[in-house]
Amino acid sequence: MRAFNAAVGAVAVAALLAGCSGSSESKDGSARSDDGKVSVRFKVESNLPLNISMTGTRDSGGHIEEFKKVKTPWSKTVKVEKGRYPGVSVAPVDAAKKGEVRCEMQVSGKLVDEDSGTGTGPSLVVDCSGAT
Repeated sequence: MRAFNAAVGAVAVAALLAGCSGSSESKDGSARSDDGKVSVRFKVESNLPLNISMTGTRDSGGHIEEFKKVKTPWSKTVKVEKGRYPGVSVAPVDAAKKGEVRCEMQVSGKLVDEDSGTGTGPSLVVDCSGAT
């Protein structure tokens, strides 16, 4: 009887430990959390203060999250449902100043998109987006 109880206890502990895992590997080999979401990280660098708009990171389709007068380097990591198309749009606060802007998007640690620009005015807007 003791051997049976010990075996049942060992199976229960193993099941609990397996259930505590926060992530697993998806069919394509990328890391994903057990809730079906993947990690998306945006990175932005510039020599100017920036306005950053982030889209596609929430369940509601038209949600835009804005960050004003951001000093860089800046990064933001969010969990997003697989199959979404998140992105950031980056523009200098003062379009009259000459500068450099660069953005990068990673999904589960893999580079998905990057963009950069040098100049003034509307030509300095860069965007990074991609499928999760």
